[in-house]
Amino acid sequence: MSSGNNNHSRKRPLLETEGASANGGDGNNNNNISTINNSRATHAQDFKRRQIQQSSWGFREVLAECGLLEFATRNNNGDGGDNDGAQPPPPSSSCHDVQQIGCQLDSTVSPSSLRSSLHALLSEMSKNGIDTNNERVLKDMEDIVLGTGDHDGGDNDDADNGENNTGGGGGGNNNRTRGSLLRRMLLPMYRIKTRQLHLSQFSQSPVEHEEGSNSNNNTKTVVESSSLIKVLLRIDTLQPTLVTALMQKLPELAASSHSYDENTTTNNNNTNGNNHNDSDIPRLIFSNLRWLDHIVDYPTFTNAYVECLTILASTSSSCQKTRGILLDAISALPDVLNDATGGGGSWMMGGDGGGGSEYNDASIENENDDDGDGELSSNPVLATLQHLRIEDPTLLIPCLDALGSLPLTDGQMESVTRDALEAMANVETWALPAITTFLMNHCPSGSGGGGGKGMAREVIEEMRKLPLGGSTTAGLDDDEEDGSMDLDENQHNTNTNNRAASSALMIESLSRGFAHRPDLTSTLLKTIKETPTHNVGYHPPADIWLLACCAVAPHNRPKVKSIFKSKANCGLFTSALVRQSLSGNGLALTSLFATSLCDLADGLLRSSSSSSSSLGGDSSSSSGASSSCELGVTLYQILFQEFGEPMQRQEIVGALVTHVGSGVGMKCMGEVDAALKVFCGIVDTIKKKKSSGRKKDEEDGAMALRPFTPFLTSMLDHLHHMTTGQVRRLFLLLFAVGGGDGDGDDGDLDGGIRGSACDIVIRKHLSLAPFAKKRIGIIGTVAYAVSRSSQLQEQQSIIDDENGMAETEATCLPGDAAVASSPITKEIKELIEEAYNHCKPAAGGGGNGSLGANHENSIARGHVVSSINFSVGSAFSDGSAMAFMLDELCHAVRGGRLAAPIREWLEFLFQSEFEDWYVGDFEDAPTQAAGTKGMKGDCITMLDPHHIPTDSTDLALLNGTSCNTIAPPGELRFYVPDSAECGVYVKLLPLLSSSDRTDREVRPVTLSAMFRLMSTLSDVRYGGKGLSEIDAMLECPLLLPTSECSGMEFEDLSAMTQWVVTGCYFFGTCWVRQLINSFIYAASGEGVGASMAASAVGGSFTSSSQGFNSEDVQKRIVARLKALVDLEEELRFTSSKCFVWAPPGLDLLPAPKELYDDDNCSYDNTENLINANADPKSMSKDDKKALTAAKKMATKRAKDKVKSKQKRLKAKQKHEEQLTSRTMGALRPLDPQACIALGFEELGVMKNAGGSQSQGLSQFQQDVTMCGGPVTTLLLKLLQKTLLDSLSEKKGGMAFKARLEGKGNNLEEEDVADNPYMAKEQSSSTNAAANFADIALASCEDSSKKCFAMLDGFLRGGVFAILYEHLAAVAELRCGPNRTNHDDAEIESQLVQTARCLFSCIKSLMESELLTRSTTGKAFLAAILKQIAEGDRNDYGSDNKRRRPTTATMNKLMAYVMDNVTEIVTGAYTGDLGFAMDGVTCMRAIFECSKRLSDVAGVQKNEDDDEDTPSFPAKLSEVADKLLRQHWPDDTKMNKGNIGVLLSLFVEHSPNRMETLQRLVNDVLSEVPHLDKGQGVAVFPTCSHHTFGSYYSTVLEYLVKELVSLFDSPMGKTKDPNAASRVTELVKEMIGLLNLSFNLTRDNDSLAKKSILLQQLKFGSRFIETFVSKSIPFFQVHFQTHEETILDIIRRLQKWSRQLYYIISHGKREKDANLAKEAPRAKKSLEMFIHKVKALLKKNRCMTAMWTKTLKAKDIDGTALKEEKELKEDEEEGDSASDDEDEADDSDEGDGDVGDSSENEYETDEN
Repeated sequence: MSSGNNNHSRKRPLLETEGASANGGDGNNNNNISTINNSRATHAQDFKRRQIQQSSWGFREVLAECGLLEFATRNNNGDGGDNDGAQPPPPSSSCHDVQQIGCQLDSTVSPSSLRSSLHALLSEMSKNGIDTNNERVLKDMEDIVLGTGDHDGGDNDDADNGENNTGGGGGGNNNRTRGSLLRRMLLPMYRIKTRQLHLSQFSQSPVEHEEGSNSNNNTKTVVESSSLIKVLLRIDTLQPTLVTALMQKLPELAASSHSYDENTTTNNNNTNGNNHNDSDIPRLIFSNLRWLDHIVDYPTFTNAYVECLTILASTSSSCQKTRGILLDAISALPDVLNDATGGGGSWMMGGDGGGGSEYNDASIENENDDDGDGELSSNPVLATLQHLRIEDPTLLIPCLDALGSLPLTDGQMESVTRDALEAMANVETWALPAITTFLMNHCPSGSGGGGGKGMAREVIEEMRKLPLGGSTTAGLDDDEEDGSMDLDENQHNTNTNNRAASSALMIESLSRGFAHRPDLTSTLLKTIKETPTHNVGYHPPADIWLLACCAVAPHNRPKVKSIFKSKANCGLFTSALVRQSLSGNGLALTSLFATSLCDLADGLLRSSSSSSSSLGGDSSSSSGASSSCELGVTLYQILFQEFGEPMQRQEIVGALVTHVGSGVGMKCMGEVDAALKVFCGIVDTIKKKKSSGRKKDEEDGAMALRPFTPFLTSMLDHLHHMTTGQVRRLFLLLFAVGGGDGDGDDGDLDGGIRGSACDIVIRKHLSLAPFAKKRIGIIGTVAYAVSRSSQLQEQQSIIDDENGMAETEATCLPGDAAVASSPITKEIKELIEEAYNHCKPAAGGGGNGSLGANHENSIARGHVVSSINFSVGSAFSDGSAMAFMLDELCHAVRGGRLAAPIREWLEFLFQSEFEDWYVGDFEDAPTQAAGTKGMKGDCITMLDPHHIPTDSTDLALLNGTSCNTIAPPGELRFYVPDSAECGVYVKLLPLLSSSDRTDREVRPVTLSAMFRLMSTLSDVRYGGKGLSEIDAMLECPLLLPTSECSGMEFEDLSAMTQWVVTGCYFFGTCWVRQLINSFIYAASGEGVGASMAASAVGGSFTSSSQGFNSEDVQKRIVARLKALVDLEEELRFTSSKCFVWAPPGLDLLPAPKELYDDDNCSYDNTENLINANADPKSMSKDDKKALTAAKKMATKRAKDKVKSKQKRLKAKQKHEEQLTSRTMGALRPLDPQACIALGFEELGVMKNAGGSQSQGLSQFQQDVTMCGGPVTTLLLKLLQKTLLDSLSEKKGGMAFKARLEGKGNNLEEEDVADNPYMAKEQSSSTNAAANFADIALASCEDSSKKCFAMLDGFLRGGVFAILYEHLAAVAELRCGPNRTNHDDAEIESQLVQTARCLFSCIKSLMESELLTRSTTGKAFLAAILKQIAEGDRNDYGSDNKRRRPTTATMNKLMAYVMDNVTEIVTGAYTGDLGFAMDGVTCMRAIFECSKRLSDVAGVQKNEDDDEDTPSFPAKLSEVADKLLRQHWPDDTKMNKGNIGVLLSLFVEHSPNRMETLQRLVNDVLSEVPHLDKGQGVAVFPTCSHHTFGSYYSTVLEYLVKELVSLFDSPMGKTKDPNAASRVTELVKEMIGLLNLSFNLTRDNDSLAKKSILLQQLKFGSRFIETFVSKSIPFFQVHFQTHEETILDIIRRLQKWSRQLYYIISHGKREKDANLAKEAPRAKKSLEMFIHKVKALLKKNRCMTAMWTKTLKAKDIDGTALKEEKELKEDEEEGDSASDDEDEADDSDEGDGDVGDSSENEYETDEN
């Protein structure tokens, strides 16, 4: 090719050149057309010559022809042409980096024109046969790319353009030269143009650089955006070969890179640095392959890429360069092959080229054969990536990134997801964030929608197995404690940070995924919600993390809160699980702190207020709220411990303070308790951290809270609205933190309380008179004493340890002496004494306190004048304050944190006061004649010589010689029989009848509280010397009014004397209760008391450890229980009759106005008129009229007087009940531990049985003669109340209000288990778990531990075995061979009362969800059932290994209990229907408990179960049937509450419900119209006119339920025509029963009452609704086979439904509100019935079977209304023809407006 022709032809294709030559030779004579035509022969010769030249053209020549100067220069040099004139000038190095630009274009050629020229030239060459299919060009291009062939054989001219070839003709250097050529082809092209030239419009964003050397600024370099390879890839002819060559070049580059790097290290000084630029060739290749507009051959492209990946992967482990190329190849894969339209996506399905399938079979056959996954094996790309991931796990992340960007089908993505799930279970922690990100972003939703069918559920299940949770620092402390460390500290910190970083990345990916993937969110929530409730411990720690991540999105947060609450209520989300999940992961959870965790904690903590807002709600809701609230407490504590940043902790403290402020009040008390519990938990938790010196520093929670003291002190503003326990915790918190008064590390121990904010609050409230205010100061004083004493003991312990004192020496006298001499101890004593003095009444409070004559005369018999201001008892509030302080000190002593010197000081102080105030002494011996003291005149009262008081005043009260006018006769009562001589007695009557106000109204209130403090100080459980020091109080008598004073003579006493008598009985009852509370824990020889919540100090304390014999104590306690029964009975009577009595803490209850209305009004004028005019004849007419009017008025007034008297009697009775209720409610509560007295020998049903083993039936038949009694009833009621309060956790609003206001004498509201003064080391058991109870109590939650500890004590004491004995005894005495005489009403009443108490106890146990929702609860329930069912006391206390109880075992035990209850109820006749209903309710509770256990365990009862399996429903139905068939006394009240319940149980649990309903309708209800008033049906005497409504409504209700259950059963969903016939017959029977039931009221007016009509309309409409929704679809399926039967059913139902229309019309006429309220629903159901039936008939082409008409207005008895008939006859006379036409029109329409009026109806064709 000539050089002169190059400038014109390189930038144009061949055809353009030919055209130009044909038009003018060299193109300069374009206007000379005639010359062109004359030179065609010349041009033909030129064309032929050019074809000859092109026949030898290769890839270089083609490029040169089209304008690429790079290859044009090389071609000229090869041909030996003039090189000097054709050498293109290189771009100046000063204007651009020559190593970053590629091949040079002609100045007039752009990349787009180059592509067009190449495409046209190659097409022409192939078309003209010059280069068929461009094989020569393709081969040449492949050789250039791969560096093979002889094109560059010995040609070293590539050293131009600034390249220095220093390696001669060596092969390695040759490869580098060829690599440099390939590199230039991959870099952007450039061209040099002059200023006058303009860029082509096709240039793509050129970058211009002006020349700066040897130029006159007329040229500039333009760098294009496209490289030569990029242009070539856009040509369809070249793309497949070029792609294949590039893919083959990559492994070659990877293989040569390692050897080349070694050579260049030795020749580094002689080689140019540009050679190193060849290392970026692989990355340039991928850059050029990315985002191609079109891919010609997808299979070839895919197979080449896959083969390249495989080859690279085989050597990537040994060469870092190869690994880098492999990573680039994987990351570029989605961009290279991401053309879903160009290739039709064939590569996704494996392609249709043989190479793909062959490669797949050869390379990954082994990996996929076992898997069986067709989606991966059929796709070479997916299979290759999986193969790479398996061979090299470190490639997991890039493979997942690539897969996530590929356009996969649903099946392929599902296969990839499963592969990722499999990898997630085996990879290391660092790879988990990438996998979770891939799954959250690319997991297919599937068809299951989270229901288990799609991939979402599989993904969620695998994510729940992630290693989330557990401390990141676990194991370090243990290693340090052992004295050695396996890891260096820095290495450990690195590992911890790496794990935290990995977890943080997972949290981020999960949070983002759940925010935008609702399918995964719903699947997660549903999966966790459906976790079996019986499988406690199933939830892994990852569940907490996943829910927290899900809650980051605001729209998911309410659902997550709901899941947390429900799971906490079920006992599945526990505090232990939350701690296991979150503790030690603060660094990883940082992103969740403000987004979800704080909000979750806030919602859980507020759940207590939402439940307590409905104080009358059920027990399950309050119990569940307690669990969720406790979870919130734990979460807040963990957040404070894990997040140590000041701003984060400030947010937590501020939120908790807000909870306290917003929660104060009666309805939100739980929120305040929970928030304060969080603070107390923080203070009590010791957090260990590492210091820089590798020594452990201990930072307690108090020091952590100290910076936030201003927040804490702000809670003092809410003290007046807090309960006692809340005030205690707040003061203890402030004193522990320091109250802002000191900055020392020890909490300002050396300073005092003087001048602090707490000191001001305490002293202010102590000086206030109201008890509600004073209690705050009292609590603050005791809290300060406990806190400072505890700090003082800790400080002294540290000093003793530092001085090296031995363990025994550290607790001896020198340490105690140091504490006693401390100024802190002195300050505590002074503060306590000051507070106690503030509680005492002011001086000068004496006075006789008598009412005076006027007041006494104003109180009539049973009446009180409203204007009386009775002031006696007003000083009870002062005594309440003193009693409250004594009880508060008792709590402090039981807490174990008071120093020994302070305890000794308290014991000395109050023991002397107690003896001086309350205890009287007897004379030592009868040294003188009895009665020599206390003489009044000559009257001497003889007394027991051993019980003569030394006090003359007391002796005068006993002798009746006292001068005290308000004191009744006295008597020493309630001696303990068979006890030693007692030398003391308790003075109650002398105090309450004293003229001194303090003695009369203050000291009686403090009697029980002071003795409680004394007994606590003496109790061995709390560090005392033993209760034997004060056991004389247990058997000493009481100086009380005589028993006659509480009899009929009581109302004859003066008001003041009545007050004294009532007060004596009230405080005497409190005293006896406190005696029992104090000594009951010492009454067992087996340490039962130590198991109870009150025995928090641990250990076993028996009666011997207290200093006396258990049998003696038991006898004394039983004697005191008997005395308690008598005292309570007398108190009930006296308190109801004494209108001037008010218990301590309560105001006087005003009498109703009816009691002081003057009914003795004189009607003198009327009576005089009647008496004066005795002779009517002598009276005038006016006088006669006046006399008649007077007589009428007198009669009216007499009637009014009778009514007024009845009204007054009712008001008086109600007022007396209120007085009694107030008084009994204000008594000091009896400790639940007193229930163990049921097992004492004196109260056992079998004497000398010892209560050590279960009693057989034969023993009961021989030995039992009596059961029950007042004491047993008292203890059983106490047991029932204890179980109800503890197991249901139900709290009443009135009780809380009383505690809030400080009213009442319920000062033991908080036992030691909830005692905030208790030391943590004492509240937790330090002994090893030796048996089941210890293990169970150690594993249960704090909210349940108190309840389970109480049950443990009852089980150890055999309390529930006593229930078995009493059940068996009652059954034997009522129904056995030795049953007692039923004519003895007293014995029968005693047995019935005992049985009712037993039923209540069992019912409380069976209704508790706490015993069925957790493993611990079920274990306790099994132990309880074993005692109640078998009476075995020894099994629980033994050390035998206990297996987990099965549901079948517990069901059998419950069956035994139900058998006993059944025998008691039905074994003998009882006329008490209430007693029978109590038994039925107990049986029902047992059945419901069995259902809950079966539901939790997933047990379903089959029809072929064993005969031994108990059938509770059958027993219930049998008992209900017997009671319904029993004759009851005439005065028995029967209603829905008893007869209705029995009938419901009878029908619901009947073996064949349809037969039962038929018998009730045909044999029972149909007989009622024939009965006389008060008469019952023969077979069911309980069915009469009075109870007809209960029977009728029950039958209708269960007919609807039977229809529902029929179509919900498999038989109602069958498609078998034979089985469908049975269904249609049953439906027909139900409609028949409905028709019979409705006919009863239609045919008998006496039965058609409003309530009956309402039941008909209510249940009738529901029957229609059920028929339409369930029967019609069933009929549609079977219409063809049962057409006649179905049409007959519809006809029957249509006729019956007319009665509903009549009832609706009747209600409208009668204006019955109840019927009108139910009518719309009935009309709607009837309309739906019409339309559904029409649709059914229309679908089956049976419309002729239905026609419409106008329904006549009829009454409920079916008769037409007369008024309407007459009206129609008058108005429609002579218009019959038009009426017939209208009726025909309506019939043709077929869909009249039946819903708007009750007068339209349809009928079915009878023919």
